[in-house]
Amino acid sequence: STPKGTQPFQLLWQLMEGHRLLYLAAIGSLLLSVLFSYIVPLVGRTIIDLVLSDKTESVEAFTGYLLLLMGGSAYLKDHLWIGAIAVTFFAACGGFFSYFKGKWAAMASDGIAFQLKNRLYHHLQYIPTKYHDKQIQGISYKDVPPMLKPFGCHSLPMSSVSVMHLFSCAWPFRLCTRWTRG
Repeated sequence: STPKGTQPFQLLWQLMEGHRLLYLAAIGSLLLSVLFSYIVPLVGRTIIDLVLSDKTESVEAFTGYLLLLMGGSAYLKDHLWIGAIAVTFFAACGGFFSYFKGKWAAMASDGIAFQLKNRLYHHLQYIPTKYHDKQIQGISYKDVPPMLKPFGCHSLPMSSVSVMHLFSCAWPFRLCTRWTRG
């Protein structure tokens, strides 16, 4: 269980000392990788639905502004390579942030495990040998505080799925306003 008077989140915050910035960077990369993974199909949808089929009358304000910024649908129809470059660029950005999400989360986790190992070895070094002779050897999973059990496994991939579900539930209503008008 947790030390007396320490809440589980406080304990987790203490354990993350020195690695909080890496975890924050990993969470930011997670959000950006999910965002870019949703932008890629939106670019394709915009090119196919709005530029090639000339259905610009039902365009959202933001999408219409982006079309005007890139030269309008007539310009994009003549220069379809811009859409291909945009898809490639956004997919590469998503892959970049996905890579660093995993790298930074792994670095932070390894650093925390290294600190815990060093603290444990330092503590065990100063315990008398008589104490070790009397104790039962081994540690059980039940000795781990319940708050920390989910973090022992892959918490960042689980949060990645949660963020993707959040985006996939909220994004369609934002894109298709005619559904929400009633």
